[in-house]
Amino acid sequence: MKSLMIFCFGLLIMTGTFTHAWAEPYATRGTKTVKVPLSVLLPQGRDTTLRGQWDKISFPLTILETQRANDIQITLSMTHSGQIDIANLWVSLGQKALATIQLQPNGAPQQVVISLTPELLARFGNILTIAVRHQLPNSLSLSEQRVEAAEAVTELLAEHSFFELSYTPTDAAPTLATAEALMRSGQMYNHAIQLVSLLPDTAPSDLTLAGMLVQGWTLRSGSDSYQYRFYSAERTPTAGNRSQIQLIYGLQDALRQHTNLPDDYLNAINGPYMALHHHQGHWQLILSGRNEQELLDAGRHFANPAQPLPQYSYGLISPQAVAQQPQVSSGSRYPVQLFTQQLHFGDEPLVLPLMMPANFLVNDGETSYVNLVLSHPKVTPGEAAMVLRVNGDYANSMPLRASYWRSKQHYRMNFPMTLLRPGLNNISIELYGPEQSHAMSQTGNIVPFTADIAATSAIQLGSWVNYLTQFEQQLPADQLLFITEKNGRDSQLTVDFAEDSELGDIWQLLSRLTLQAREPMTELLITDNDKQLRPFNLAFHVGTHSHSGTLGTMTTGNTATTTSNDLRQILLALMANSRHAEEEITAAQAQGFFQYPTSASPWSAGLSAEGFATLTTQKNGWRTINFSTANEASLQKEMAIYLSQPVQPTRGIIELTLPSREGDLQLLRAGFIAYPFSLPLLIFSLVLVLALILFRGLEKRA
Repeated sequence: MKSLMIFCFGLLIMTGTFTHAWAEPYATRGTKTVKVPLSVLLPQGRDTTLRGQWDKISFPLTILETQRANDIQITLSMTHSGQIDIANLWVSLGQKALATIQLQPNGAPQQVVISLTPELLARFGNILTIAVRHQLPNSLSLSEQRVEAAEAVTELLAEHSFFELSYTPTDAAPTLATAEALMRSGQMYNHAIQLVSLLPDTAPSDLTLAGMLVQGWTLRSGSDSYQYRFYSAERTPTAGNRSQIQLIYGLQDALRQHTNLPDDYLNAINGPYMALHHHQGHWQLILSGRNEQELLDAGRHFANPAQPLPQYSYGLISPQAVAQQPQVSSGSRYPVQLFTQQLHFGDEPLVLPLMMPANFLVNDGETSYVNLVLSHPKVTPGEAAMVLRVNGDYANSMPLRASYWRSKQHYRMNFPMTLLRPGLNNISIELYGPEQSHAMSQTGNIVPFTADIAATSAIQLGSWVNYLTQFEQQLPADQLLFITEKNGRDSQLTVDFAEDSELGDIWQLLSRLTLQAREPMTELLITDNDKQLRPFNLAFHVGTHSHSGTLGTMTTGNTATTTSNDLRQILLALMANSRHAEEEITAAQAQGFFQYPTSASPWSAGLSAEGFATLTTQKNGWRTINFSTANEASLQKEMAIYLSQPVQPTRGIIELTLPSREGDLQLLRAGFIAYPFSLPLLIFSLVLVLALILFRGLEKRA
């Protein structure tokens, strides 16, 4: 470590863009410092691991209009795996190469401190890119051996890596776009976000609007680690406990009474309205309108991150048409360009962000395919390879081919559908190959082996069925994502607290679900009325009696319909059991990695319903998930345990969300997987019926 610091110190003196780790922080009168961990700045869906032969990661370095930068410092802490001889790091700002650092991995954490001048940041942009090249041992030159070295990684310790900004406040007037930059910058990561409602307690949209603000801040900041505090009109924050950031909503008269907004701000409320008021270091983001409907329109605008905040301090807002997030369907084929804008890869992996629906279930052995049509330099056999990962886990690998009569090569890589999970999935493909030489490059005279992606490249998804749980049982947190379907219009959150509360744990759960779905639930209902108005209800009873309905049976139809539904139920259970059969057999190994239960089948009925997040099914098929505790301290403790639990299979009886021909085919396949001898019996039965029909036809002719 000492030799590393001496090397870095010499490098920093030569480049003039770095400082040593023990430099005194620049400080003048009126200077302020903000320190943001890189874990808050991570791009959505991106982890901190740099894998393969080449990889890179980029962070936004945001300086607001109200800040004049004095000093910018980046602290990077990292560790390396043992499969690397040398790790080369290139640091660039926008398109400007700053420096090259060579590290010899020794298993211990290593640290690099980078200092940027404000002139550099203003001239070359605010995106810092860290590229890494892992120099593999010479013994790993063949593609098969490179695949074995695919675990060669550099891990950024994001909690111990920081973007530190020393600045002097300016007199610039911030706009609503500045507020969006504030969210994206992460500078408020350690401040509680206060949600201040100026609506009467009887207003039906009071809590719904607070939920929209939570969703909007979560999606625009890209983080679900913020803490939220709710205040009603009767209990607004005092001067002593006022946070640096407040999200306030209410009608014009209430804003005039409870805030210090200038008259020109208030007089402009003639429709769906947003404003930013920045005073003495405090940020107030205001939503308003002439009535509750216009206030809801403003809330929906803020909740949707595809709707950018305007470049003015206050005024009316008008929703714009935005492209919807791609929704995938069972057994469908999609072009690769639907999921990424990458035209080539090799200097970094090809990443396909795939959003899977909630509570999907696949058959054992179900696979998907990535069909890549690539143009790449000529290689000799065994000289280059690709490695496919799903959510960071190894899934497949393939050597690259050489062809002297084709300019493009077609590669088909499959992966098991069981590696996918509800919500966002990252499918990544690393490229290993002989490096090229180039005189003009940010990474010196060495450039990675790259491949161009043809427009005909596609991903073919396997088939699945969607399910819902029935009757009384405890529902794991990872299976609550179904409330985000249909923009949340089928779901509600019911709040029933014995005492006034800031509802911090409810906002925490909502923020997590929103980030997992990567889109807002602008039709979600949040209410303190204990009447269930939607098919799905997350009911929070704290210090009060749970008002869950009595448990009932599902509605029955005619005999034929009942028989087909019963058959679907049996086949669905077989499909679920076949998926987890291997983990149940190897219980000791599965417990360490997957945390599956080791007792009887997790899909059996009659399980105890005691515990947090208890699901009940009403006679009409509507569902309630009860979060009941004796007091708010117990709710906080139970929620922390509930959200930290590992992914688990569903307990109890399940049913198809919507029976279909495709779903029934998947269920029949599950039956054949569970009872393979039934296939020849079925074929024999069909042949017997056809023979009988043919025999009777011949008999009539005779």
